[in-house]
Amino acid sequence: IRMLIGLMWPDQGEVQVLGKNPRDFTVEDRQKIGYLSEKQILPPGLKIKQLVDFCRPLYPKWDDSLIQRLSDRFTLDPNKKIKSLSNGQQRQVGFMLALAPRPDLLILDEPASTLDVVARREFLDEILQLIREEERTVLFSTHILSDVERIADRVGILKEGKLVVDESLDSLKENVKQIRFTARDGSTPKIELPNTYRIKRDRQELLITARVESPEQIQSIATQAGCDHEI
Repeated sequence: IRMLIGLMWPDQGEVQVLGKNPRDFTVEDRQKIGYLSEKQILPPGLKIKQLVDFCRPLYPKWDDSLIQRLSDRFTLDPNKKIKSLSNGQQRQVGFMLALAPRPDLLILDEPASTLDVVARREFLDEILQLIREEERTVLFSTHILSDVERIADRVGILKEGKLVVDESLDSLKENVKQIRFTARDGSTPKIELPNTYRIKRDRQELLITARVESPEQIQSIATQAGCDHEI
């Protein structure tokens, strides 16, 4: 994500964002990208309205009506200082500041990690409304899979720095399954599946998350290994 917004450069490979290498970004290009960092740090001594006033002239498409709508929805007092806000409220302020410029690309890195269940639901509702109302790309990074399932059209999964999945959410749910193998003789099953993403062993059970070509494929593998299975 830091490479996408031009804060660091790749050691190899290429990055293209909005049709350009981030190394070549102009001020105008950066104004088209909204970014909320996982560890966003806001000026603690400023009031919310002072921070909004500071950011407004930096973006030609700044939308004050959106700031007002989100402030009302999140019940944020513009006269409160950042340091007096809870972690969740500070995330909400950061989200407002990322969204108010009306960016073509909105990048959110673990944006709901510090929010409670109710606040996270409201936050996701805003993202869904954003996607519905306007043609805008949102890159949403999170480990909360229920949030991914709720808002994502396309899913990418990183494992040890490599992109192991990049496909539509519907395709992923259709083709990637969790299979539980149980050895009939009480031993730990010894099974290898192609396109395996995760393996968990528990005594005589083996829990595998993998791409499944067909139920018949799994049935054949389980029979050869002398196991019962459940998908």
